[in-house]
Amino acid sequence: MTGGRASYWIEIYFHFDKKIKYMLSNNVIINMKITEEERLKRLELRYRRLFETAQDGILLIDFNTGIILDVNKFLIDLLGFSKADFLEKHLWDVGIFKDIAASKGNFRILQNKGYIRFEDLPFETKSGKKINVEFISNVYEVGDTKVIQCNIRDITERRWLEKESLQAKEEEFRAIFDNAADGILLADMKSKKFLIGNNAICHMLGYNEEEIKNLGVMDIHPKKDIPYVIDQFGRQAKGEFSLSRDLPIKRKDGSVFYADVNATTIDINKKLYLVGFFHDTTERKNIEEKLKKSEEGLLSKINELEKFIKLTVDRELKMVELKKEVKELEEKLNKK
Repeated sequence: MTGGRASYWIEIYFHFDKKIKYMLSNNVIINMKITEEERLKRLELRYRRLFETAQDGILLIDFNTGIILDVNKFLIDLLGFSKADFLEKHLWDVGIFKDIAASKGNFRILQNKGYIRFEDLPFETKSGKKINVEFISNVYEVGDTKVIQCNIRDITERRWLEKESLQAKEEEFRAIFDNAADGILLADMKSKKFLIGNNAICHMLGYNEEEIKNLGVMDIHPKKDIPYVIDQFGRQAKGEFSLSRDLPIKRKDGSVFYADVNATTIDINKKLYLVGFFHDTTERKNIEEKLKKSEEGLLSKINELEKFIKLTVDRELKMVELKKEVKELEEKLNKK
């Protein structure tokens, strides 16, 4: 092994093991009376052990050319390719990396920034197995040159568990969503078109779930009330208030009912929606109108009674006055 090649590996090793570098700088190893060549061989051996036993895939790449200098056993076993499939090739010429993380464009970004990361990349092994990996590349100084280290971590199991967890949460949400007593609609903030509706709102409006997806805010309110409804929608979207009381809602058959609509915003895949919770208030509104009419009728009767009492009182007063006048007249006549 040439001294230059050995020195190259020693510099790499120093990056991974600062303790060794510290020992060298303090003459701890040098004082062990071993030859320079023996010392370099031992350090290279220790580096190779770290490199080969790492539980992540590792690629070492020439900074200037993009040629792969080394690959560890973990990555070979993970992907099923031989060492010869990697070494002395440009990163972007290795089939598994082509058009994914190792395009020439991304390589230039890595050269300029010194770091690039892909959190979830789909890979296919030589046997055709689909896996997910996290791909992180960093640039390191190695003596007077630069080397790129790519760490490739298999996250297939983690993604599978996350997917299972997400699916369970979606099923739980769907169960709550579909069994809610109040109607629920998700409307696009800009277009005001509906994304989805639950069973209760379908029942309220008389549409099925697929029909709901083809409707928007303007389709479920009487035409004369649209300006007011749009104003309420906009103000709820801005967070000025959450509850709109007794909004008129138009069914598929054209009939109208009333609902309190409590709304809030929600972000789905970086897109804002207004979620409206519809509580049918038709019965309450009818009772309130009946009470109002009853109250108005009662007030009318009270007014009539007051008028009658006033009229009766006025008559009684007039009778008293008349009786008084009659009495005075009788007294005058008797004196004569």
